[in-house]
Amino acid sequence: MVYGEFKQWAEAQPVAAILTIDDAQTAFPGMSRDAVQVALGRLCAGDDPLLARPARGYYCRREQGLPYPKPIPFEVYDRLPWIIAGPGAAMSGMSVMNQLGWSSQVPRRTWIAVVGRAPQPAFDGLTYLARSNQLRRGLSAWEASLLEAARFFDQFSEMTWNEALDKFTSKAARGSYGNCAVQTMPLLETAAGEQGLGPDFNRRIRQLAEACGDAGDGIPVDV
Repeated sequence: MVYGEFKQWAEAQPVAAILTIDDAQTAFPGMSRDAVQVALGRLCAGDDPLLARPARGYYCRREQGLPYPKPIPFEVYDRLPWIIAGPGAAMSGMSVMNQLGWSSQVPRRTWIAVVGRAPQPAFDGLTYLARSNQLRRGLSAWEASLLEAARFFDQFSEMTWNEALDKFTSKAARGSYGNCAVQTMPLLETAAGEQGLGPDFNRRIRQLAEACGDAGDGIPVDV
């Protein structure tokens, strides 16, 4: 009876939903962790299972009955790396340089900076980079990506800083980055907590923040 209810719960999840053992235990507090793992494993079995296991400790809802079944929905490949990365994570390295238009090179791997110890990548083609600054947890992914862009600029940019800043300012004004406004003071305070990045780093973060505009904390960039 419990397994039947467990299966119904899994069937009610939308396709591409990402689930963990903790999610299942929250839904079925009377089941032990071992029993939950067994039930999830059963739902991953067979030629066209209800669930798939894209990474250790994570499960996802599949779409069944397709003529050409997908083992794992494509959306999971996009979302799961960020779920694993956790708060304060951001695009990094060659990935953020290409995203901002400062490099034409398309990286073979997606670079993601994380706060704390770098986790094991869920898939091939991912690189996690550890960052120790806990203040990053209070930033959005966009804000934290500006820290990474300034960090890697001298290593990967195909243009001078003034050229890059002009391009960034123009694209931000046109909305090419979407709503790119930042929390000015939290961003600058977090930048000040980054270690060993040289005298240009904080100046560049201030200039990027000014180009983005303030998200509403009311504190001017030039404080």
